[in-house]
Amino acid sequence: MLILSDRELYCSPQICFGGYRRAYEDSDYVILGVPFDYTSTFRSGARFAPNHIRIASLNIETYSLRFGVDVEEVRVTDVGDLDVSGNVDETLRRTRKVVEDLVADGKIPILIGGEHTLTLGSVKAFDGKVGVVCFDAHLDLRDEYLGLKVSHATFMRRICESIGPENVLIVGVRALCREEAEFAQESGVNMISMLELENSGLKKSIEKLRRFVKSHERLYVSIDMDVLDPSIAPAVQNPEPEGLSLHELIGFMAECTAKTSALDLVEVTPVYDNGVTCIYAAKVIYEALSSLEAYRKNLEIYGNRRA
Repeated sequence: MLILSDRELYCSPQICFGGYRRAYEDSDYVILGVPFDYTSTFRSGARFAPNHIRIASLNIETYSLRFGVDVEEVRVTDVGDLDVSGNVDETLRRTRKVVEDLVADGKIPILIGGEHTLTLGSVKAFDGKVGVVCFDAHLDLRDEYLGLKVSHATFMRRICESIGPENVLIVGVRALCREEAEFAQESGVNMISMLELENSGLKKSIEKLRRFVKSHERLYVSIDMDVLDPSIAPAVQNPEPEGLSLHELIGFMAECTAKTSALDLVEVTPVYDNGVTCIYAAKVIYEALSSLEAYRKNLEIYGNRRA
């Protein structure tokens, strides 16, 4: 009797990110699209992002000057898109099961959303044994929103309940309600707001991130593209002014490399611009892969251990 893994059961092939697909067995990194945006409350369309970002990836160069890595030489494969359900809980269950498969096989999953709610399912694959670094304009810490306990506005509250608020760091925050501000302060959620970055400077903010990274054995990194300023990345579900630059985002992200066990990029809504946000998203994924691969090569050459 043929027995399928959760990856084979719940994923369907699509256009390959970067234009090539290695054999799954020969890969170190695995691209997985999660095309859903059921709880979107402003600008829907993130379900179209995985393939639009893949198309953008075919048309930008693959060599990273920052990290000295050509992604064409990286052992990465694209298993296609998750077969999402019309039920949010079932979609999150499938996300968790597939990520569990990938991690068990020694891969680093790179998920492309889709709305940010998918992060809840993916983080659960680590059974609470992970720190979360989230780059986001919003805290997403409401207890419920529009009657929903699980949505793009509440998922981080559910993650805090799952892994502990002290194991969450949100970078780039500049949009929140009073409920979220009070919960973050009372519960001990770690935060680097844009106001803190402006007042304290980039160096101190990076030092704060490094302390968080050092305190965890493994990290889940989540990138909501609305963390970037909408002047450069306008096609997102909930744009907010005064965001990070791409250079700042990649710099922060690189600080997490040594501990990164999985990564997602979410909330691109391709219909709201002429494709530039998808190019930015593809660039972020290329730089993430380059950073991870540079670290891997350093381990192979020098035998360094995770900090």
